[in-house]
Amino acid sequence: MEALFSTESFAPQERFERWSEAFVQASGWPFPADPLEPARFQAKVTGALVGATPLLAQRASPYRLRYGKREISAAQDRPTALLLLCQAGELRIEAKGEWLRLRPGEMVLLDLAQPIVCHTLGESHTLKIPLDRGRISPFRGPPLARHWRPGEGLMPLVTAYVGALTRLPREELARHGALLSEQLHALVGSALLQDSPEPQALEPHSLAAARLVWIERWLDNHYARASLTAEQAAQAAGISVRYLHRLFETRGTTFSASLQSRRLAAAKSALENPADTRTLTVIAHDCGFCDGAHFSRVFRAAFGMAPSDYRIQALLRK
Repeated sequence: MEALFSTESFAPQERFERWSEAFVQASGWPFPADPLEPARFQAKVTGALVGATPLLAQRASPYRLRYGKREISAAQDRPTALLLLCQAGELRIEAKGEWLRLRPGEMVLLDLAQPIVCHTLGESHTLKIPLDRGRISPFRGPPLARHWRPGEGLMPLVTAYVGALTRLPREELARHGALLSEQLHALVGSALLQDSPEPQALEPHSLAAARLVWIERWLDNHYARASLTAEQAAQAAGISVRYLHRLFETRGTTFSASLQSRRLAAAKSALENPADTRTLTVIAHDCGFCDGAHFSRVFRAAFGMAPSDYRIQALLRK
C-alpha cells in the first residue's frame, strides 16, 4: 500500500512532531503522545478510510501513546473503542494499573473511556482500528478484558477481513465505506458475543440486537414447520449455530423455548376461537407439533390442563 505520510525525509528532531500532526489531521481523533526517544523517532503511515473508521497501519520506533477520557468525550464523532492488531514487534499496554503485552498475531479491544497507555517495544507494526462501542455490543468489563491470541474464536475471520480491507483500492473503500464499516462492527461484535463466558444484555441499537430481532421475525413466519431446526434458522440469518444460541442467551432464553412459545401461542389462540372447527390433531400439526400426543404433553405442562379441556373452558367463557 502506498505511504500516505513518512517522516524519513525530516530531521530527527522534527520527525515526531510532524508525524503526530499528520496523524491527528488524517484520523480526526486526538493523539496526545510523548516520544520516549524523540531523536530516534521515525514512522511511516499507510491507510484508507472505511466510512468513519480510518484503518491505519503504523511502523514506528519506541514511543508512548495516551488516550484520555477528557479528550475522547470532547467530540461525539471520535471513537469510543480501539481494536489493535499486532502484526510485528510487541506492544505493552497499560490501563488502570493492569498490563498486557501484545505480541505478533494477537489482538486486543480497548475501551477508550478509560485512560490507556501504549508502549512499543522496539520497532513495531500495529493496525489500529477505531470503533464505536455502541455498535459492537456486548462490550463489558475492564479496558483490557478482550484479548485474542492467534486462532482463538472468530479472530482468524476478523484478521482476514481487516487484512482484506487494507488491500482494497481507496476508491472502493470510499464507495462502500458505510457497508464495510457496518460489517466490521458486526464481526467484532460476533467475536465478543461468542467469546463471552456469560450471557450479556444487548445494547438496544446494536447490530447484534438487530440480528436477533430479524431471527425472531423469521421464526414468526416459519414456526409452523415441524422439522424446523436451529441450524436452518442460523443458515437463514447467515450466522453460526453457536452464535444463534448466544443471541438467545442474551434474552435469558433459548432457541427451542422461543420456538415452542410461538407454537403454543398459536395453538392457544386456535382453541379459544369458536369459529375454528379443526380437530386437536390438525391444530397440533398446523402449529408445528410433530403429533397430537406430543402437543398434548407440552400444552398441559405449559397451561396446567389438556388442550381439549382448555377448549371447552374457552368456549364456555365465550
